[in-house]
Amino acid sequence: MTITLSIWIVAAQWVLLACLGLLVITLYRQFAYYTGLKHRGNEAWGLSLGNAAPTFSYRQLSANQEPAKQFQPHGTRTLLIFADPHCGSCERGLTALRQILMNEPSKVPELLIVTGSALPMIAASGIFAPFAERVALTDGDRVLDAYEVRQTPFGFLIDEGGIIRAKGVVDGRAGILDLLKAKRGAGAITTPSLALKTTSSRQ
Repeated sequence: MTITLSIWIVAAQWVLLACLGLLVITLYRQFAYYTGLKHRGNEAWGLSLGNAAPTFSYRQLSANQEPAKQFQPHGTRTLLIFADPHCGSCERGLTALRQILMNEPSKVPELLIVTGSALPMIAASGIFAPFAERVALTDGDRVLDAYEVRQTPFGFLIDEGGIIRAKGVVDGRAGILDLLKAKRGAGAITTPSLALKTTSSRQ
């Protein structure tokens, strides 16, 4: 009986050690993942700085039944933001953007918020409601793929010549204002990236 009990104790210890080892490996991978995002996330996300911003067709959320419009990123400095309706980081970012528009409207150029989500998801969320006239409904992930967006909320600052001057995560006031610091015709910048959980990715 004593021998059998000892065997069970030893076996339990090995199982516990294996579980702890798996936990350590998982935590290490998560740490490495988030550290990688912090140091090189924005360089890996989004269409490269200095490229011409792709054109695309879209329907305006507030006028969905009207003919599609064409986004032509030429002639007007534009803040282009990609967001999803059921994304906590997107909600925080859009809330911060709304506050900036209310309190410091001169800081925000032409604004277009892009989503490839279905209307029922958008209606159920409600985070786009304050921006209805500035929300572009696109064909699924086609536009996100054209801009190489892999995580939301993500933004681009496009100059009057249609060139991408800045890009970055826009999940709060700091990220949005950093994006807007790029000067007309100046060298391109990339805003600091915050570690985002996978739950705030494209949905």
